[in-house]
Amino acid sequence: MRETFCLRYFQTGKKGQSARDAGFSKHAESANQLATRLLKEPRVIQRLAELQKAAEDAAIADVVERKKVLTEIVRGRVSQFTDGNRISVKAGELNSAAVAEVTTSEVKLGRGDDALAAEITKLKLRDPISAIDLLNKMDKIYSDGAQVNIDNRTLNIIVRNPESAALIDRIGERRQLDGD
Repeated sequence: MRETFCLRYFQTGKKGQSARDAGFSKHAESANQLATRLLKEPRVIQRLAELQKAAEDAAIADVVERKKVLTEIVRGRVSQFTDGNRISVKAGELNSAAVAEVTTSEVKLGRGDDALAAEITKLKLRDPISAIDLLNKMDKIYSDGAQVNIDNRTLNIIVRNPESAALIDRIGERRQLDGD
C-alpha cells in the first residue's frame, strides 16, 4: 500500500487522494492526516527520492543514446531523404539527427502573369567527420592535445665483486665532476 501511495503521490502531488487511492482511508480528513504521517516516514521519503532520481535519469541521454545519435549523423546520406531527383522531406516532418536544416521556398520563374512557381527545398546535413571525431573521443581512441609519457624508472645494480664496486664508484664520481 505504501508503494501505491508513493507512486500516486509522485504522479499527482495530492497526498489525501494518494492515500485513498492506495486504500488507506475513505474519509478525506483521516486520509490527509495519514498521508502527512506517511510523508515523514524514512522509507516513504527514500522511495520518493528514488522515483525522482529515476525520472531525472530517464530525461538525461546516456552514453549508448549519445552514440546512437552520433552514428545516425555519420550514416546520414542525402539519398535517404530524396525521392528520385527531389528532396522528399518538409521542414518539421523529419526526426533525424543527421539533418541540420530543411528549408522550402517558392521561386517565380519568368515575369508577369505567365510566371511559373517552383518550389525549392534545401537540405543541409550535419558534418559526419565531426560526429566521427566525437565518437572516437568517447571511445578514447585518441584525445585532444599532446600526450606526455613520464617514465621514472630506476635501475638498481647489485654488485658483489669489490673490484667491480670500486669501478662503478669511480664512474659515479667522474659523472659528478662532468656535471651529469
